[in-house]
Amino acid sequence: MKATKMLRYDWTNLRADLVGSGQGLTPADLEAHRPQARAAVERFTARVDRGEFGFAGLPFDKQPLAAVGIAGLLQNVVV
Repeated sequence: MKATKMLRYDWTNLRADLVGSGQGLTPADLEAHRPQARAAVERFTARVDRGEFGFAGLPFDKQPLAAVGIAGLLQNVVV
């Protein structure tokens, strides 16, 4: 399964209006860095698709969960 269908990025706690002026990013900041962010996501996704990260298939990949004795106990995994 492609990582792009499994991963969701939440930028909420980066927002200046939530974490304070000078502490977070404004919509203009995010837009200005969109190309770099998109490239980083594409690089990460390519590495996931090559199997370089063991966590990316969770919770659907049951083997790592079974290895640590928690298969069937989780609905969501936050990394």
